[in-house]
Amino acid sequence: TVKATDSMMVGWGEGFDQIANYLNAQPNPGSIVVSTEAWRTPLGYFLEGDARFAAFVDDPGGIFRWASSDYYLLSITPLTRNGVWPDLLAMVQNKTPVLTVTLNGLEYAWLYDIRDDPIPAYLETGDTGMIDITGAGRLVASGRNREDSIVRGAIVREVLYFDQLDPDMAGTVGIRMRVLDAQGAVVFESDTPFSLSEPIRHGLWWTEVPIQIPTDTLPGTHRVQMQLYDLTTGTPLPAFSNTLGERMGSWLTVSTFYIYETNLDLNEAEQTAP
Repeated sequence: TVKATDSMMVGWGEGFDQIANYLNAQPNPGSIVVSTEAWRTPLGYFLEGDARFAAFVDDPGGIFRWASSDYYLLSITPLTRNGVWPDLLAMVQNKTPVLTVTLNGLEYAWLYDIRDDPIPAYLETGDTGMIDITGAGRLVASGRNREDSIVRGAIVREVLYFDQLDPDMAGTVGIRMRVLDAQGAVVFESDTPFSLSEPIRHGLWWTEVPIQIPTDTLPGTHRVQMQLYDLTTGTPLPAFSNTLGERMGSWLTVSTFYIYETNLDLNEAEQTAP
């Protein structure tokens, strides 16, 4: 027999127990989201909160991952294998980690608290798909709660992040949501007054909208669309690309999801996902 420390490859999560112990000692540890490019399974063994893939790249998915994260974990494994987005690495090098994990005199991992950090400049100016909505604010990012199952009959929660709010927005704006199936047919609709919760990270206001997936919806890619409108007139609010300034359509596609033919197909897809 051999010791695990003598036989395991470097990069299997050395020091992640120390990271988890620190985070588990923080207030409301079960709600903490920590993102990293490293393998998240070992961290999940110890962490009470949620370990997610970082990939804070300048695209819509990257900015949503940023907006949803409380901490960033930089690990020696992706760092030494050029697996960290260069702009992100340059940014965190100007920050002081809240915890540095040292094993046998070597630094293995660095934990950064990013909750109070504004949107990084490279995301602010990148191709992240942010949208300026006149009379409401800027839609920064959108996506679904990671815990939701994308299956027929399920209720999923679309999370929307905003900033640069219009000071006169309160009580004047409504939100319409709809889901289009692969054939373009509307399979879900909702219409409610629009309200936002106060920021809990990055200074971003947010809302969570429940979406019902029909039990009989057909397989294929489904589009989740949003429309903000004037509560008095019902008229959609004008929306413009934040980077290009171009006028957008009245319905904004905020995310997509895929419905599989059978649960077996879904299970196989989940097992092969990175």
